[in-house]
Amino acid sequence: MTEELKNKLQGMVDSHDIVLFMKGDRNQPQCGFSARVVGVLEELEVDYQTYNVFSDPDIRSGMKDFSQWPTFPQLYVKQEFVGGCDLVTEMMQNGELPQMLGVSLEEVPPPTIHLSPGIKALFAESLAQHEGGIHLEVSKNYQYDLFVGPKSNGQIECLVEGIPFYFSRGSAKRANGISLDFKDGDQGGVLIDNPNEPKFQDIAVSDLEDWLQTNPNAKVYQIGVGADAVLPFATVLDANAHREIESLPKDHPIAFMCMMGVRSQQASKSLVMQGYNNVFNVLGGLNAWTDFQGSK
Repeated sequence: MTEELKNKLQGMVDSHDIVLFMKGDRNQPQCGFSARVVGVLEELEVDYQTYNVFSDPDIRSGMKDFSQWPTFPQLYVKQEFVGGCDLVTEMMQNGELPQMLGVSLEEVPPPTIHLSPGIKALFAESLAQHEGGIHLEVSKNYQYDLFVGPKSNGQIECLVEGIPFYFSRGSAKRANGISLDFKDGDQGGVLIDNPNEPKFQDIAVSDLEDWLQTNPNAKVYQIGVGADAVLPFATVLDANAHREIESLPKDHPIAFMCMMGVRSQQASKSLVMQGYNNVFNVLGGLNAWTDFQGSK
């Protein structure tokens, strides 16, 4: 490692009391281990700095030598290397990490969980074959993970109709009132209805013009279209548009439209996770809009 790179990495470590070198960033982790450590830090509600190791090959390779640690994420606290995902998770569970960061954890009650008969039977069948209980993880971006396994230290347990559930502290808060169902078949699976999850609204193309008249300052952003396909009332979602969105109040009316309504749904969900509360997804996208205009 060159002295120049070593000084650069030391400067990054020194940039904040809590520094996380990770894959992606806190809003969009690009691996499950990085997402887990971000979840731990978010749960502790501490201020921290992240560096995306994908942004610079020198940082990615250099930090492995700098920390003498071969993988990411890597957490530093007050310029001292703490460890990777497994160690950070263990320290969170045994209370060492909150103590290190000077955080007092309030009592979190077990969440209320509602089970349909179908998913209760599925869980009971799984637990008859495997030890432990149902782990339900709900990330800060409301991504869900369900698996069977033994309880870990520090997890919150609740018993629902004879089915044991295990939660991290943050997941327990975000899962309160959740309903779980199971649908069989090719289009089936676990169905989750979580009242805590931030929601965006769908809007039909037939209602879009009236919505724009009612909200004259509304912003409509089109995703994945060329300049020749941009509608008169819309803006292409590019880097400039992202900066514009960041400058808007959280309650500003914003709608996303793509070709078929899939990417716009993803963009809408991402925005409500950032605290925006007046977000709309145009159903069917530009294809539906074109068909609607042609039917007039």
